[in-house]
Amino acid sequence: MSAIQIIPYEIGPCGLMRLKEEKLQGILKKLDALSAPLENAHGIADAWHGFLNYYGADGFKNEIRHMMNRFENERAKGAAMFRNRLTTLQHSHHLTDLMTRIMDDTMDETPAWAVAQVAEYFTRKVGDEWPA
Repeated sequence: MSAIQIIPYEIGPCGLMRLKEEKLQGILKKLDALSAPLENAHGIADAWHGFLNYYGADGFKNEIRHMMNRFENERAKGAAMFRNRLTTLQHSHHLTDLMTRIMDDTMDETPAWAVAQVAEYFTRKVGDEWPA
């Protein structure tokens, strides 16, 4: 069994400060809500599909475009980036699963909660408050 201990901090004008009272309770409540769907394999798969849906074909095109631009300007760096996408297990699974869902036309079969949760996470800006 594995475990982690979460100690919420925020960066303020005086440096790192441990969250207290209302802010601490708010972030712990949000963390519980974000983690709840991940308690079983089905929820984990739905969350993964939410990420794939969010990233989508446009994300793939943008990533490839970025790597090819880098390849044009810094050949070794562009090649390293592309090789990393092919050989790193996480990147390989991401691209394989994404391409499969695009080919099978199953991107829209992702549960709405997973799409919303991923979109909220990836569009949050520094300083944004977490919704209650």
